[in-house]
Amino acid sequence: MIVHLVPVETASADDVLRYAEAVAGKDGAFEFKNLAPGKYRLIARAAPDDATRDRPATPVAWDANERAKLRKEAEVMKIEIELKPCQRVSDQVVKFR
Repeated sequence: MIVHLVPVETASADDVLRYAEAVAGKDGAFEFKNLAPGKYRLIARAAPDDATRDRPATPVAWDANERAKLRKEAEVMKIEIELKPCQRVSDQVVKFR
């Protein structure tokens, strides 16, 4: 499973540096580091068969069409999180469909 962070602000919709993704472990745990503060939406997707934890594929958000799909899917899921500077969030739950 791959967990994506998608910026809520429409002004950041095309800023690929505001998107992040992480491969979840077998236990479902995931981690993001060094993110810009702001509001994000969380979404989980199935990992491609060729994705590995130590060498992930090219980020989905680098493609404009895939970025738009991510935004639409994240809006439907409505799982929002606001990150503040130097904040640590644990026990965040993301449902996988």
